[in-house]
Amino acid sequence: MRDMCTNVGDEESGIQCEVCKKWWHTNCVKIPDDVYKVLGEIPNLHWFCEVFNSGAHKILTNLTKLNRRVDQFETELKSNPTELEKFGERMDKVDMEIKKLCDNVQYKKSSQFSRHNEKGNGRKSLKNLD
Repeated sequence: MRDMCTNVGDEESGIQCEVCKKWWHTNCVKIPDDVYKVLGEIPNLHWFCEVFNSGAHKILTNLTKLNRRVDQFETELKSNPTELEKFGERMDKVDMEIKKLCDNVQYKKSSQFSRHNEKGNGRKSLKNLD
């Protein structure tokens, strides 16, 4: 097959590769006129140029497998929302514990700073307390 047909006009028989989106003369890719007419009548028929035709099968097979796995995962999630809810609740508890710890650390830093100042040693900065 030669390179992309760059001059496929509106009045010429041409076909577009679904992957690379390049246009090809039907004569250049050896598609007979009767087959070309049928291609236009079938909406779900796909055509790939020679470059992408060999890889298209692999890509479509893998996409189909991936789509099945996603559908299965979504079905499992919908059928078992309690596990997802439990996980969300555990994450909320962890978030609250982290906030408490941060507040506690901040409180201890500020109380140490206050005690330092009460002893008359107010020249030390908060950096020295870390």
